[in-house]
Amino acid sequence: MMLMPLHATAAVEINGVYYNLSLDDAVAEVTKNPNKYTGAVDIPASITYDDVDYSVTSIGDGAFESSSITSVTIPSSVAHIGNNAFYRCLELVSVNISSLESWCNISFDTSMSNPLTFANHLLLKGEEITDLIIPDNVTSIGDFSFGYGTGFTSLTIPSSVTKIGNMAFQRCSNLKSVKIGSGVSSIGTGAFILCSELEGIIVDEENTYYDSRNNCNAIISTNNNNLVLGCKNTEIPEGVITIGDHAFSSCKGLTSIVIPNSVTRIYDYAFSGCTSLSSMEIPNSMQYIDGWAFEGCTALDSLTIPKDVRGIGAKAFYGCSGLTTIISYIEYPFNIYGEQSSYSVFSTYSTSVLYVPSGTVDRYKSAIGWRDFRNIEEIRSNSYDLNNDGKISTADIQVIVNEMKKEPTDQNALFDLNRDEKVSSADIQIIINEMKK
Repeated sequence: MMLMPLHATAAVEINGVYYNLSLDDAVAEVTKNPNKYTGAVDIPASITYDDVDYSVTSIGDGAFESSSITSVTIPSSVAHIGNNAFYRCLELVSVNISSLESWCNISFDTSMSNPLTFANHLLLKGEEITDLIIPDNVTSIGDFSFGYGTGFTSLTIPSSVTKIGNMAFQRCSNLKSVKIGSGVSSIGTGAFILCSELEGIIVDEENTYYDSRNNCNAIISTNNNNLVLGCKNTEIPEGVITIGDHAFSSCKGLTSIVIPNSVTRIYDYAFSGCTSLSSMEIPNSMQYIDGWAFEGCTALDSLTIPKDVRGIGAKAFYGCSGLTTIISYIEYPFNIYGEQSSYSVFSTYSTSVLYVPSGTVDRYKSAIGWRDFRNIEEIRSNSYDLNNDGKISTADIQVIVNEMKKEPTDQNALFDLNRDEKVSSADIQIIINEMKK
């Protein structure tokens, strides 16, 4: 027989809510309803049982898991919510609180602890929050605090806040603007991951840890020049050295990006899921393109890999289904994950043409991963001799004319001589000018 400790009681039910009571410190934890909770649940800040007043300070592990609650009111007395407390509450549509300050300080074990993960809408005293303004007396925003809040359209973080927790604003998919105060010195992992509608980002000029230099619409770590977060309107400034994990991931409105010639590394998932990204040039400074960096960028039709790139990670360009032209200037190709690997770097081995430096075709045909391309050709030594007949003539003009008949998405980027992202009469003029020489 299991004996209850002297300082606790078996779960008790008061007004439809079940609690575990701690007699020693007079606190209560919301626990599971053996018959599952349903409908609207209003958790009070305190309860009375056997003439003893208890403060409700926590919600236990799995307390509402897989229940059919539709709304929940959480008092400011709650400081901790346990693992899976609201997991699979699929009918939950709103969370009501009375204090934003208290909400920022709640310790959530995981994202499944936070009812906002499923409800998506946070109400303050009955009114839905759309412009999320963190109160001036808050110093830290906890892990998972506002994740999945699809009702938020803007976020303002005051100078009092020094820390933004892990995943704090993950998947706030309608968030369009973010203002970071001067006091923020720590931004946790994935704090803004998958905020796919971001349009504007501002860091206070007095912040010494992060900046948005030159009005770049990004968060940059000042001490190491790592771009932490970007958006559809970001202009990456010269001097940025790395582009961080998930910096632009699933940024729906991003159609083009200029990566300056100071960037040496693009980290995992940096541009993954940017399905509208059609124009992107990797600079000559690049050394490493990490895993999943451009995964699922379906609008990319051409790719140029500079000669000093030393490594390309797992699935870096996987799912870039529009890629027809890949130009690699790497003289001695290193191994990459190939077509048969579950980490395959590309998914277009049979449809893309891989152009490589003169004299390196055999190296590429021997290198693991690269050898899986069906079509490997040398880059022309004369970029205007389009038909490789050793001279520039009207035959090269005909090559461009034939290419112009194709849809822009099907055109070969090698024939875009003036780099204006289309093959046109302007490219013919370049050939004519060359013929006059």
